[in-house]
Amino acid sequence: MSNDDWVTILTLEVTRAIGRRDDGSIGLSPVDIARLALRYNVPMSDEERRILQELVNEGSVRKAAIKLFNSFKGRVVIRRVVRRALKHLMRMGVITDY
Repeated sequence: MSNDDWVTILTLEVTRAIGRRDDGSIGLSPVDIARLALRYNVPMSDEERRILQELVNEGSVRKAAIKLFNSFKGRVVIRRVVRRALKHLMRMGVITDY
């Protein structure tokens, strides 16, 4: 290396950190997890598959809960299914936890 060599300096900014969050989602939205679970055929019941499909269709846990259960209280069920799907995706190696 000499004084005449060109050097490129990159400055990076973190726009979104992906890592385990308090809710265990590792930075992915419930809709993203549902899409991956459906795409990779995570083992689940027909009812769980229907819940994840509705979550993808509606785009939010709240909207899916209203449509599926006619109540916001259905969010608990949807989140439980999403957490189970996430665990399966991690076991399958589709998602890794750093």
